Amino acid sequence: RAHVGVNAARGGRRTRLIPLSETVDQTSKLQVKLLSEAQLNEAAKRYYDAEKGDPPEDEAPTKEQLTAFFFAAVWTLITIYADFALWVPHWRRLAKRLRFTATIINEWGERVTVEIMGPGSYELWESSWNVFRTACVMLGLVAHGILRRYAAKIKTYCLKYPGCWGIIYQADVRMRSGRMPNIFHKLKADNDKNRCAVDYDVAQPWTSVFAYVVDHDEKWWTDHLVDPCRDVRYGGKKSAEYVDGDVSTGSATTHTATGSDTMTPLPTTIVNPLASQQHRPPTPT
Repeated sequence: RAHVGVNAARGGRRTRLIPLSETVDQTSKLQVKLLSEAQLNEAAKRYYDAEKGDPPEDEAPTKEQLTAFFFAAVWTLITIYADFALWVPHWRRLAKRLRFTATIINEWGERVTVEIMGPGSYELWESSWNVFRTACVMLGLVAHGILRRYAAKIKTYCLKYPGCWGIIYQADVRMRSGRMPNIFHKLKADNDKNRCAVDYDVAQPWTSVFAYVVDHDEKWWTDHLVDPCRDVRYGGKKSAEYVDGDVSTGSATTHTATGSDTMTPLPTTIVNPLASQQHRPPTPT
């Protein structure tokens, strides 16, 4: 069950709550109770059994990330989306940075909340995706092979359409946040009527969703990604003409964390440095 606020537990101890707005969805106001040690250990064992080892530190979700993702994808069955502006390797380091950058004082002296920007390149997207993939395996949500194929699909688009990352990431976000939940319910209904387009996995329905997205949803990808990218690549259009503003990407500038064993790139900038100029005070009346 989701909890809003901080609830007192037995003995006067406080139950630790994880804000979804800091872990998986910037727009959410919900806070959820941290998974128990037993649940966290079960998730770690599931990954170990599947992969015959523990995940690299650069690809391991924190218990806060896993808790938020569990609530969204397992407890509610509403979405499997994680905002890659927030969902990054070594999440606790981001959390510390957010304390100082999530709100800013603009030039009119107002304190404003700014959006955390998404990955500015495929390489940064992949570093977040690898943590997402680990969480999916830990929670038994999606088969590893289909996750690999989805990432390969995004990478293929990047190689075919250089200079179009804003369009590609926008399509990816809209797919994972909006279209996939719709497909989830469509496939369940179709399976109940014995007319499902994919091999429906009752135990892992999100695997079926990813399979549908990869193999059976080309018209959607064409409308939202391929045609706009072709217009930019071959038709003289500008990428900005197809980026609508609901999905923002940051700088492609990266750094590698000291001690990283996989050389995973991390974002250097997490907010728009011009954000304070975009929040103007109300016009006097």
